[in-house]
Amino acid sequence: MADRVGSGLTSVRVRGSAFVTDVGLHSLMTAASSLQHVHLEDLRKTSRGEFLAVLLEKCTQLQTLHLSDMPLLNWGPCKLASSRWAERSITKLHVRGVNLDSGFGMILEKLPKLVELEIDGPSRNIKSAAEKCPLLHRVSYQVTHRQYLDEVLAALMNVRQLKVLELIVKNFTLCTEQLRVIGMLPLMEIRLDSFIYKQQPTLSRSSYSHVDNDGVKALVDSVCNRWCAMGTDMQPLKLSLCGATALTHDAVSALLRLPILTELDIGGCCRIIAMDKMRLVAKVRAGREMLESGRSPTMRNLRFPGLIL
Repeated sequence: MADRVGSGLTSVRVRGSAFVTDVGLHSLMTAASSLQHVHLEDLRKTSRGEFLAVLLEKCTQLQTLHLSDMPLLNWGPCKLASSRWAERSITKLHVRGVNLDSGFGMILEKLPKLVELEIDGPSRNIKSAAEKCPLLHRVSYQVTHRQYLDEVLAALMNVRQLKVLELIVKNFTLCTEQLRVIGMLPLMEIRLDSFIYKQQPTLSRSSYSHVDNDGVKALVDSVCNRWCAMGTDMQPLKLSLCGATALTHDAVSALLRLPILTELDIGGCCRIIAMDKMRLVAKVRAGREMLESGRSPTMRNLRFPGLIL
């Protein structure tokens, strides 16, 4: 099949196939050197990554690479081969559940045009991306350790183009200091979602929450203080707190202080009552109307960050 396809193939998508082998993928990548988009998912038992080196070496026009749920991948040969590569043109990279170690930064160093990164594993890899990928606009990180997150946030402070940050939090609660640092980043979209909610959004787990009321207050205070200190036009903010089951009226009161909120996702926040949800709906509607009208609100009262007059 690889020979029949030839160099005209530009996109490949494979999900959950028991008939796809490393040999087949290797042959395909070798024959289809014009590939621009590759999406491989849930090849848990069939792929060990023998195709990776040829994919990244031969497919020089590759722009989007999505690899997920392939836990047997061996990145060793690929990292070894990366020393021979010139810079690659990949702009979007998704690598989750693919057995990453702290040496994946060797590959990220070859991706200076990278704009979007979705990743898990050691924090060192995001530190490498922050140093070597100056165009990074969006980062999505599935994080399992509080220490990893501290290191990631410190690295992201130096990414000038970063506008979208998604954290998928697994097995711990974000502390107020971490949320304060997130609020300091010049972001237009913040997604702080629970890993459990992402896996099963319809299943309620009220005993677990990755964000609490104090954390939301710290985030809002930090966002408002940053805007006050910058003295520039405020940017609209999109926010997601999915699966934060501990949030109550106190968190809602804090969210209402955000200057321009144009999107809010509180799916799975089961303790927020209907009346408070209506207040948040009104807040988002007002933010969208302000954005559409072209009006520019200003912070006039530094004693009450977030208050628009």
